Amino acid sequence: MTMLQVESKVKEQYERFRRELPVMQRGPDVGRWVLYLDGPKGYFDSEDEAYEEGVMKLGPEAGFVVARVESIEPVLLTAALAYFPGV
Repeated sequence: MTMLQVESKVKEQYERFRRELPVMQRGPDVGRWVLYLDGPKGYFDSEDEAYEEGVMKLGPEAGFVVARVESIEPVLLTAALAYFPGV
């Protein structure tokens, strides 16, 4: 597999991950790292653990994604904050 093919696979998996992220954000693994390839393959306490598991179990050219599952709360901003940030 060429690097271009691996890059394409990673981009495809990342888009799938982004679509599934809202579901993962409501689960018990918020704040942990996910190994993702066609769905979550496991949750880990560190990025290194997730990456090493991916390389070991899936292979370095599998095109998997390692990302942190974060719960992002929207923050209300007003136009006044944009124009007068120090007030």
